[in-house]
Amino acid sequence: MCVCVCVCVQVVSAASNALVQHVGESCWEEGALLSHLWNLHVGLITGGMESANNIAFHAEVEVEQLRGQVKRCVFVCVCVNAV
Repeated sequence: MCVCVCVCVQVVSAASNALVQHVGESCWEEGALLSHLWNLHVGLITGGMESANNIAFHAEVEVEQLRGQVKRCVFVCVCVNAV
């Protein structure tokens, strides 16, 4: 992950934690709810990022396989044309 993204995640997490603590000081139920919602949000985002990374990995594997097939086809075409 990009360093900039990591820093942004840390800043947003710190700000969210401070907000949850602030809200929780006046009403612990609202603080607990806000904390639960934040954790749910982070879980969903993390799951989406893992899914996107998985898709990207499989796409890269497929691209490499297709490159190999193209190289074999070019080699065969060159050999056939040479005869």
